[in-house]
Amino acid sequence: MGLGLAYGKQEILPPVVAGWLPDIVFLVLGLVLLRHVR
Repeated sequence: MGLGLAYGKQEILPPVVAGWLPDIVFLVLGLVLLRHVR
């Protein structure tokens, strides 16, 4: 949420988008790591 709040303050992205964007990034990174592990 820290990154989301930072983006919200800079008004680069809408507060709502900035809120769930980091979650999606972490989710994608996790899936990629799982694929590499397998």
